Amino acid sequence: MGVKRAKTSKFVVDDSDNGSDDKEYKDEGEVQDAQESEISAKRRVTVRAFKGRPMVDIREFWGEDVDKPGKKVYAAKRFLDQREQKLLGQPGETYMPLTQRYPGVIRASKWGAAGAGVVGIAYWAYDKRQHRPTPAISRIPPSIAEGAPVDGTTTGTDFYSDQYADRERRYRKELAKLELEQREREALRRQRLEDEDRLMQSRLNEK
Repeated sequence: MGVKRAKTSKFVVDDSDNGSDDKEYKDEGEVQDAQESEISAKRRVTVRAFKGRPMVDIREFWGEDVDKPGKKVYAAKRFLDQREQKLLGQPGETYMPLTQRYPGVIRASKWGAAGAGVVGIAYWAYDKRQHRPTPAISRIPPSIAEGAPVDGTTTGTDFYSDQYADRERRYRKELAKLELEQREREALRRQRLEDEDRLMQSRLNEK
């Protein structure tokens, strides 16, 4: 099929490091003769040298009239090159990591993480101290273990034993709550069964 050359817009794609086997172009001017090849019935790819760099142009044509320029379908590499340039910054700029671009935010995040860790460790230690499974009776000093007053109203043994009274109260309260919920569920099930029994009896009487 005869192919006519179409006037195309020129843009540069640097693929010098992609290991392609394209032929080398001689720099005889800004734009060299293009090498054209058809990749489908309506698409043609053009490769040419532009200022010593390879340039890729993909064109799409409609119908049999190849004189119509149609619409341009740019290569994906062109899109990636544009996005990469925006991510890296303006031409000539060097890439700066986030730690250098936002030092204040990184520093505040580090201090916040450290503070949260300290608070978490302190709360864990406090909780373990207040809710130990067994009292540390073995660490009671001998003078206090013998019953020496600590605050004038309670003996030493009572003082070391009463520090777990709150845990026992909370345990009993939770147990009573569970028992109450269990009784309520049983009463609800009993009421439902009674309602079903009355409904069945009424239907039998109707028959």
